[in-house]
Amino acid sequence: MKYLKKILMILFVALLIASPSFAARQFFSVNATGASSAEADIRSDAHSLVLTHLAVKTDLSTAKATVMGHICDSGMTTLSAATTAAQAVLSVNSTTEFSAGEYIFIEDRLDRCDFESAEIASVGTSTITLVQNLSHGYPINSPVYEIKTVARFAPEATTEAVYKESMNLASVPAGSPMSIWLTGTNTCEISAAGYVAYGQ
Repeated sequence: MKYLKKILMILFVALLIASPSFAARQFFSVNATGASSAEADIRSDAHSLVLTHLAVKTDLSTAKATVMGHICDSGMTTLSAATTAAQAVLSVNSTTEFSAGEYIFIEDRLDRCDFESAEIASVGTSTITLVQNLSHGYPINSPVYEIKTVARFAPEATTEAVYKESMNLASVPAGSPMSIWLTGTNTCEISAAGYVAYGQ
């Protein structure tokens, strides 16, 4: 009986280590508030991200919340000139894969702390014009990626509103960022939660 207990304990520990349902998730939550817009970025270099909860509070009926993720491999270019914060026009080396209404993800390879996503207003032969100005400046040759939109919600209420409280609201492949973006005319608040799915 004593040996049986030891064997069962060893099997139990081995099961916990090997079980993806036990060790595969690390839950996260994020909140963001802005005077006229709010954006929350969640990044995971080697694992999938799953957003399970998204709450949006705004007092503008035309506000829109977007959950974005999955950098498209084919849609990538680099800056042909440095940008500054509060700039909306990007000079890039190619615009082939980009279109108005899509979203981009841009990051500073020299300083990994600076990155953001933005909606494209228009595309020229060598420029991408954004709907809103950049929050940061980026050096020449910084990568600019096309981002697949995995979910989008347009609030209809003119006061507080909560959207989508369900499992697997959005799933983003390993190596991609997830960005939650909201705009309005007054205070905007975002609350999101989910988990990092290790081993996926």
